[in-house]
Amino acid sequence: MFSEGAACPFYAHTATHNPRSCQLKWRRTEKIIRGGFQEWKKFFRKHNIEIESHVPDDREFRERIERRNMIVHNKALTNAKYMDRNKEWLDQQQIDIKVGAPLRIGEEYLNRSICLFYAAGWQLIDESWSKLVNVEPGFREALFQHNAYT
Repeated sequence: MFSEGAACPFYAHTATHNPRSCQLKWRRTEKIIRGGFQEWKKFFRKHNIEIESHVPDDREFRERIERRNMIVHNKALTNAKYMDRNKEWLDQQQIDIKVGAPLRIGEEYLNRSICLFYAAGWQLIDESWSKLVNVEPGFREALFQHNAYT
């Protein structure tokens, strides 16, 4: 994974790093990322950050993550896990789909997904940054203004 002298994303700000420590951090990060929406919520909750406060409807957010997973890992076909995890949202949207049916993504769905993830992502970055990293006052705001308007 990471060897002596290799670039480590956790130590990019230092001249040297401990490869073993970097590997452990990388494994923990991978576990959270691959754990799905529930693991993400647990991670953020541990740091007093509620994902739900950054998305209009966490069921919709979760469904979009799950749909992406079905497309990437299941040849775009629904399975029982997808159906169970998203039953409430699918019923609310009056989407009638069966296990094994192909999932489709239209232009409107894709555009809404991009907007949803972009907005939620920036809000989570901002809140995480303010709670986990100590930076000069005004630095975060200036960076966000720059990214929002360029």
